[in-house]
Amino acid sequence: MRPTVSLASVVLAAGASTRFGSKNKLHANVEGIHLVERVVRTVASFEFSRNLLVVAPGDRLTMQIGKENNFNVVVNPDSRHGLGTSLSTAVSELDAGPEVDGCAIFLGDMPFLKYESISAVIRRFKETGTTRIVRPTFMGVAGHPVIFPASFQSNLRGLKGEEGAAQLIRENIDDVEFLDVDDDGVVRDIDVTSDLE
Repeated sequence: MRPTVSLASVVLAAGASTRFGSKNKLHANVEGIHLVERVVRTVASFEFSRNLLVVAPGDRLTMQIGKENNFNVVVNPDSRHGLGTSLSTAVSELDAGPEVDGCAIFLGDMPFLKYESISAVIRRFKETGTTRIVRPTFMGVAGHPVIFPASFQSNLRGLKGEEGAAQLIRENIDDVEFLDVDDDGVVRDIDVTSDLE
């Protein structure tokens, strides 16, 4: 019998929302709930072994949403220095807990992900024997969530800057499994208010 695969989720929700205007885009209303809450609820509907939500200092609303949905809320004190610092913060937190076979990275500003797409990415990760990076694509465009095997945790912990894990993926392209899905939600993020229309 095949052993159970242990996957952690990481929702990155510590961005500055500089293009969205004066409000925090994560607090915007999407079909009656906060944008980030929609992402958190979607992720919480899966049986991840651990759920982490990385937030910016002082973002009490996002912290509250995470706690109400049983996420381990992690504050990134260096969030203004880019996405890479949030990934690094999350992986350092993962290192302090039970071992996992991989971690699924979600972006807090992508509220239109379909359950079926996430399920497909998880299924493909399990099919690879938990050894390859799995990333969904829509019409040739790479998206999220991205699942990294545990063997990449040390690389993720060393990330800095705005680019996040994109360079790490480029450097290890032979270890990446791209999965085409029929869901623009894997590439549709919210940067400006018109993205919500």
